[in-house]
Amino acid sequence: MPREIDEIKDTAGAYRKWALEARKKYIELRLRQDPEIRGLYIRAADRVSKELRKLVLKTPSSYLRKRQLEELEAALRTEADRLTGNLTKAFEQYIEQAVEAGGGYGQAIELDLFKKAGMDITRLRTMFATVNRQAVEACWARTKKGLFLSDRIWEQGENFRNTMRDIIQEAVATGQDAVKTARMLQQYVRQGKSTLAANYPNMMERMKGRIPGDISYEALRLARTEMTAAFGEGTIAAAQVSPSYQGMKWVLSHSHPVVDICDTLAEHDEGLGRGVYSPGDEPPFPAHPNCLCALVPVHEDPEKFVQRLKKWRDDPTSEPELEKWYQSHYLGKVVPKPKASVPVTKPEAKPEKKPVAATPGAVDTVSPVEMTEELKGIIKRYTTGAYKNFNAQADAYLKGTPKEKAFSKAGEMLFNAVNASTQRFTELFRIVNLEGFEIDSDNLVVKSPLELGQELVWGLRSTSKSGKFIAKAAQGKDKNLPFVGGKDITQRTVYRLKNETGLDVTSISPYKQQEEVIVSGKFKVMSIGVEEIGKQPMIVIDLQRSN
Repeated sequence: MPREIDEIKDTAGAYRKWALEARKKYIELRLRQDPEIRGLYIRAADRVSKELRKLVLKTPSSYLRKRQLEELEAALRTEADRLTGNLTKAFEQYIEQAVEAGGGYGQAIELDLFKKAGMDITRLRTMFATVNRQAVEACWARTKKGLFLSDRIWEQGENFRNTMRDIIQEAVATGQDAVKTARMLQQYVRQGKSTLAANYPNMMERMKGRIPGDISYEALRLARTEMTAAFGEGTIAAAQVSPSYQGMKWVLSHSHPVVDICDTLAEHDEGLGRGVYSPGDEPPFPAHPNCLCALVPVHEDPEKFVQRLKKWRDDPTSEPELEKWYQSHYLGKVVPKPKASVPVTKPEAKPEKKPVAATPGAVDTVSPVEMTEELKGIIKRYTTGAYKNFNAQADAYLKGTPKEKAFSKAGEMLFNAVNASTQRFTELFRIVNLEGFEIDSDNLVVKSPLELGQELVWGLRSTSKSGKFIAKAAQGKDKNLPFVGGKDITQRTVYRLKNETGLDVTSISPYKQQEEVIVSGKFKVMSIGVEEIGKQPMIVIDLQRSN
């Protein structure tokens, strides 16, 4: 480890403080992640064991009967869905934190350099925040063997269910006591297959290797790999939008017991130094599961760069590369700037505040969509955390990506179901956080990040048919939506669709209070103003279907 740290210090040079800080955050995430993932499996197994013990109380015998397996199968399905949802939430948390940790190095450098040059850094912070969001989305959009990350997380839940069921079925076949079986499940999840082999040798012989040594291992490996990939994604994304960035160095972990691809990557030399890759040619990271190597961006000498910044500040034509970066990243491609010439609201009069009905009803509640068990399972995955991946797939399709490349099997099935639905609703709402609004003393919107007529692509999006719920969420009172709402009206923004179709998933979602309806399509911004929804003043953006 000391040699590895020394190499990170040498590569980072004057920026070593932030490089070491980023590495420390990454290691801390790795250390927190494993016990949290294991804990999810332990709690799931404990709940299954509890259901087993309940069966004993319902019968005069402590032995399980085959008919009782049907009841237990439903409990296993519930636990598998719950585990999938909990794993998804954990992955979301660690991916976001890993992206921020990786991108924090480049961000800290640029903020420091711009401060030294006496330049405003407000817009710079916004740029990096946008880059981080895009990096997170990229993590969820990647596929491996045709499977998105949400699909691979779902597989972990299914593996848990199947393993639990196999063990229980074998116990039933041998007439094993239900309490003993429940205890066995808990021991297995905590200690691995060795405890089964030691305490139940005959059972293990009959199961012939169908039981994994550690039921949480695959989930742990997936979590480690994806979190590391997110750290790399954040590191590279932040570096590529940093004007002082000169290359990316692969620092070999000295934990490698044997020579592998990481050694090759670390020995790469294209004239920039050993292990340094030119901007835009950064190698995929990590190189393999459980990889502990590091990526360290190489930046221009701070004194030289600050001098260039000052020179460009006084004369933009003197530094063409910096001016190009300013126009493309700082002002344009990464952080879109709204056109001031387009009015966002009519200033003639103060808009009348009319409360919207608390619970808009459906105009047409008839839908031809067949709610198969497979589709219900996909909807549960969507509502419990996998929505980002499914949304990204559908967005890509509506933006022109061929269906076979855009969708996973589950994503296409959900997209087709939503678009097949003929359920129509008087009003649907989608609460969001949008930055860039300004409201005058008369509650008129004088500045907006959106323009009238602008088109929004919603391949799939969650909405609510309840104005009452939206008002509650806007106040930050819904524990499942902590990322929306606020005290300031500019922090309370809601999209509104009128007389629109969607798929009502209220009965399937575990969050009944949201009264969730999934919609799909391209929508134009028709108006932007302040209204009351459920007696809660909000910025309301009316949308109308454009496709």
